[in-house]
Amino acid sequence: MGFDWFTLVAQLVNFVLLLVLLRVFLYRPVLGVMQQREERLAATWAEAERARAEARAEAERLAADRAALEAERRARVDRIEGEMQRLRDQRLAEVEAELEADRARRLASLERARQRAVERLRHRSAELLLAELRASLTDLADAELEERVTAVFARRLAALEPERLEQLRAAAKAHAPVVTTAFPASAEQRERLAALLRDTLGGERPPRFESDERLLFGVELTVGALRVAASGRQRVAALEVAFDEALSELASLAAGGAHGA
Repeated sequence: MGFDWFTLVAQLVNFVLLLVLLRVFLYRPVLGVMQQREERLAATWAEAERARAEARAEAERLAADRAALEAERRARVDRIEGEMQRLRDQRLAEVEAELEADRARRLASLERARQRAVERLRHRSAELLLAELRASLTDLADAELEERVTAVFARRLAALEPERLEQLRAAAKAHAPVVTTAFPASAEQRERLAALLRDTLGGERPPRFESDERLLFGVELTVGALRVAASGRQRVAALEVAFDEALSELASLAAGGAHGA
């Protein structure tokens, strides 16, 4: 059996023709459809990716907005809590200050009451002591005591400072000296005191003699507005001044101790 070249060539032509026909009428449309589908899939994928990106961006924006809102809410809550704490602390401080001021007022009132009571007690003690001293001096006053006090008066008059003595001498030229004794002076005592005043003051006006039992004992010389004394009343007055100074000093010390406490 011989080889049929015509049949082979015909089959090859048919095969080639089939390939051409398949390519033209089948492969190309199929490829076109596949390419279109692929492009549509690619477009759909790109759209999906874009949507996912937008969704992610939206989600991130929403998350950022939520975070900002949360931060703002937290800051607002913190401000409110801080303001409440400040108002609470301020009110507590005001209450403490009011309580402290009320306690200070009460303590000050109690301290003033105590000081007044102590002051009354001190003054009353001083008054009783001075009253007893006056009574004792009155009981002790006699002629012999008057003589001794007169001698003390003479020494005091002689020991006056020159300036004071000049003031008395100038006053004696315009005013009659007044000599006051606790009891009516005897003639001898008057003569001695008058001579003392003439020698000391050198005035031409004779002294006028008076008596005042409030002197307790002793002699007081008054020339115009000037006075020289050696009497029980003067001693008691000096003692009263000393008492007042001592009481004032004690009051100051008590007040200083209260403030220090």
